[in-house]
Amino acid sequence: MNFLTKRLNVGLLVFLVAAVGLSCFGLFMNDLPKGHDLSFHLARIESLSEGIRFGELPVRIYPHYFKGYGYANGLMYPDLFLYPAAFLCLTGIGVIWAYKGLILVCTILTAIFMYRTLIKITRQEWASRLGMLLYTVSLYRVVDVWTRAALGEVLAFMFIPFVLLGIYYIFFDDDRQWYELTIGFTGIFLSHLLSGAMWSSVMVVICIVFIPKMIKEPRRLWNLIKATGMTILLVSFFLFPMFEQLMDQKLKMSEDIAYYLGDSVLPLKAIFLDSKIEGHPNEWFPGGIGFSVMGIIVIGLAAQIQEIPKKLSVVAWGSVIISLAVLVMMSDIFPWYEVLKYAKVFESLQFVWRLLMIATSLLVLAFAIFYSYSKSYAKVLGILTVILSVIVGVEAQIETLRYMTKVDSSLLVREEISEYAVNDRDYPVGNSEYVPLKTNIINMYGLENRYRVNQEIEYKTKQEGTTITIEFEGQTQPDLQVEVPLLYYKGYGAKLEGRSLEVISGSNGAVSFVIPEVVGNGIVVVSYEGTTLQHITLGISIISFIAFIVIVGRSKLKKI
Repeated sequence: MNFLTKRLNVGLLVFLVAAVGLSCFGLFMNDLPKGHDLSFHLARIESLSEGIRFGELPVRIYPHYFKGYGYANGLMYPDLFLYPAAFLCLTGIGVIWAYKGLILVCTILTAIFMYRTLIKITRQEWASRLGMLLYTVSLYRVVDVWTRAALGEVLAFMFIPFVLLGIYYIFFDDDRQWYELTIGFTGIFLSHLLSGAMWSSVMVVICIVFIPKMIKEPRRLWNLIKATGMTILLVSFFLFPMFEQLMDQKLKMSEDIAYYLGDSVLPLKAIFLDSKIEGHPNEWFPGGIGFSVMGIIVIGLAAQIQEIPKKLSVVAWGSVIISLAVLVMMSDIFPWYEVLKYAKVFESLQFVWRLLMIATSLLVLAFAIFYSYSKSYAKVLGILTVILSVIVGVEAQIETLRYMTKVDSSLLVREEISEYAVNDRDYPVGNSEYVPLKTNIINMYGLENRYRVNQEIEYKTKQEGTTITIEFEGQTQPDLQVEVPLLYYKGYGAKLEGRSLEVISGSNGAVSFVIPEVVGNGIVVVSYEGTTLQHITLGISIISFIAFIVIVGRSKLKKI
């Protein structure tokens, strides 16, 4: 944060406080609007804290989901940045206050990181301050925080500035600072996979455009390869084990399509002129990017009179072009029906208005560059654009706070507690994407905390999180098979007196183990041990992280 301590003054502090305060003043209220995904993310935080309490670290299978069967959220949805909130819960702080703290810290860092990026690119103080304010209180980000409670995207917004700066360095400036791109993409992928995929697509387009430049300047290509390779190493502990699970068994996400992408398109006019959330509060989604894009383009045209440096002009207008392209993709004139026939991979996007993340970020970058080289009348227009955009963002927050159902610390408590339940919480799972395809959830609830045994034996059980201990006696025949109330995912193990047993996916996708020989009696411990690939990639990521810190440190020392 050296750049910040050197530049921190009253003016910058005022803008920082304004950006944070205007985008999340609702955090200081006692209650919290029940955003679309709020209960899902609160459950993630609480489940992490419960898993840690049971001695599981990292927490790959969330305990207590489905009344104790567990759920592979930790394997399929990155949660690294949720651990601080989870540890807060362990100190006795309620999950909602831990969530509020996470959002507040995230918002502060989002503002600081965007200011840092803009000041390094433009070298203009006012442009960077206004850009920071425009970004932090942008309509789509505010809707993400409050209306949608889309924590993954909110976290991704924090790392996008690094991606923007990294792209600038790799293709236009000091490509030796390739590590900015690594920080950005690593952070985004470990926040929200869909956001990582979207920005990777943008990166591919940019690389294609600048192939001639990279051929002429192979050093830039080499540094891009280094940034990409280091990113893969840093995220390998999550990415490759996730693919391993998908290859091991089919999950519901492989066949169930919860949303059709074309259903979320908007009229082209609405994208550029509509700037309000609309509809019933429980169905509020972003309308469009609003009039800010028009103001930014006008400022850009005015700035051309001042002769913007060529590389900055390319960055700014390139950002505008990409933004306009993704905004058109959000509209009803884009042929999504035909595209999805041949490229079903886009179905994972779920909602086309997720592309607003790309448009918002790139337009803020363009705004800061244009503002830096504008004449006084265009600067006035720029300030008005920021003010109007901030008003729209604040209005969206106020509307959400006013009309959405409020929640309190009892959000996750079930109204009725089953006699078989292992806890008193009900954990939302969205569309249950990570449940094994063969699992019938209704039948699973009917079998909660029940065991299936293929022989007449006496047994006692004890469950702590995702670890089950079974003490049995009276086995008189070989091939004793026991099915326990845990959803099967690759990595579960069972040990009889320290000896490993075969573990398979039993009926309805539950964990099942077999004792092939007659042992009479014994104690079997079933737990999630992890896979060899998980252990190897975790080691690779840790070593890579240490190496990355050394590389960045040496690079910084060379500049001193």
